[in-house]
Amino acid sequence: MRVLIIDDDMVDRKDIVRVLQTQAGTSIVETATAQEGMAALTNIKFDIVLLDYLLPDKNGLEVLAGIKTLNLSHPCGIILMSGNDDSELLEKALEAGAQDFLGKNEINQQRLQRTIHLARKRFELEYHVRKSQERSKIAARMDNLTRLFNRTAFETALEKMLSSNTEYEEGAVIFLDVDNFKFFNECYGHEVGDELLKQVAARIKQVVDKNDQVARVGSNEFAVLFKAQDIETKKRRLLNRLLKALDFPFAFDDVEINCTFSIGCTFLGNEKSKKDIIKQANLALHKAKGESGYSVTEFDASLSAEIEKQRKMKEGLEFHLNRGEFNVVYQPIIAESGETVSLEALVRWPENSPFGHFRPDEFIPISEQNQTIDKLGEFVFKQAVETLASLKSRGYNDIRVSVNFSPIQLNQWELSVRLVDLCRKAGVSPSDLVLEITETALLSNDFATKRMISELATAGFTISLDDFGTGYSSISHLINFPINQVKMDRSVVPVSQDDSKRKNLLSSLVSMCKSIGAVVVIEGIEEQWQADFCRALRAEKQQGYFYSKPISFAELTEKYLQSEEETAAPRCASM
Repeated sequence: MRVLIIDDDMVDRKDIVRVLQTQAGTSIVETATAQEGMAALTNIKFDIVLLDYLLPDKNGLEVLAGIKTLNLSHPCGIILMSGNDDSELLEKALEAGAQDFLGKNEINQQRLQRTIHLARKRFELEYHVRKSQERSKIAARMDNLTRLFNRTAFETALEKMLSSNTEYEEGAVIFLDVDNFKFFNECYGHEVGDELLKQVAARIKQVVDKNDQVARVGSNEFAVLFKAQDIETKKRRLLNRLLKALDFPFAFDDVEINCTFSIGCTFLGNEKSKKDIIKQANLALHKAKGESGYSVTEFDASLSAEIEKQRKMKEGLEFHLNRGEFNVVYQPIIAESGETVSLEALVRWPENSPFGHFRPDEFIPISEQNQTIDKLGEFVFKQAVETLASLKSRGYNDIRVSVNFSPIQLNQWELSVRLVDLCRKAGVSPSDLVLEITETALLSNDFATKRMISELATAGFTISLDDFGTGYSSISHLINFPINQVKMDRSVVPVSQDDSKRKNLLSSLVSMCKSIGAVVVIEGIEEQWQADFCRALRAEKQQGYFYSKPISFAELTEKYLQSEEETAAPRCASM
């Protein structure tokens, strides 16, 4: 046992030493002042401190308060000694942190040993209780899975940083999200999903600075809170480190996962509240999630308006889909002969919508994100087959209708069954429908996509590869999938008669597709010379504003009826 005596009375010290030396294994250090005693505590680990109340430089209560501030690596039990047997002093001593109180006139071998024994027991009990409380506090602030701070601790640290922000240091927040985490969880199981989160947390922890706060603030969302004198430079450096650390596969036994991340960031400011900061970081993160691959977005005022716009689109999608209020318009597709041989069904936002007006390239990606694309796609397909049935009832039996399909729709297990059933109910054949699929749907090369495309082709639908000439444009897709038709994207159509690069590119693409027996459609035709050039390439079909803009069913019917009146036998005339 190691004992420190802090007492300026040499006689009292010697009496105490004489009593302690009767107990084997006791090591004793004597000091005469509070300053000497505090210095000894700082440099030596003691089990018990015998502290005199009246010292020349401080009283015992002041020394007790000072010991608390030392944050000793090996705290010890303290017995306050006094020649004055005062019950009030006893109470104050215990409140100040002493484990017991001993009157100097009571010191003898039996009493001192008993007091030391009880003080040590009390201290050990207090120590374990205190450590348990500290662990509970830490546990309440920690994420059990990743051992990072949790959201509560992050928000507390953010509030503290906001209150202590100075003109010499600025702060910033980074929110980081694992893209498609739900897919990894469902595909590989929750154990692999949990391990992925732990590895992500470890990599983030490795690259941040010592004083940066890292937290898990959501299921697959992390936050980094940091300060610096040059906050912009530190932000760039930290982002570079994060992207580099996360840009290689995560391995778990026999599973290897390649994933991307979305990152949003914002700066702290004296005029911003905790709520403002979190909202801005979330808005930036939300914007980043809308991009493909690794994406970093920094908050600016325009994001608020953009997110509000997306909110209105989400609400409007649910509202109008439940009421069947979306519009479907049709753009003619023209054969080499000049006749209309097909119509492309295109969805449009309802007119006079209380949510505003949005373009298809705005609301369709939102529909894909919030899982309403299946319902929207089925609505468009149903309208298309009903339109087709109506036209055929008027004698236009050679007309076909094209419908666009999102890659997400191809994941529906019974998609082909439902489409065939809709055709049957409308009284049309699947062979009269063309399903336009973008090449991005084929990039995953997964079993479900292959199976569904094969099922649709077997059911009699024509499969058309849309937007060819953008992205990867791989000829292997034309060979490995049952694709009957290829639609050239408007971006490869020459924009002027001197545009030799696009002319050569389009000529090569058309020749390649025709060489494997695919029907070629070229969209984006707006001028006579473009139509003439494409006709010279022997592309089977053309589409664009030169022939007709997308028109409503009413306009379509009117034009067909007019054509019917002009000819003895109904034909699909050019519009």
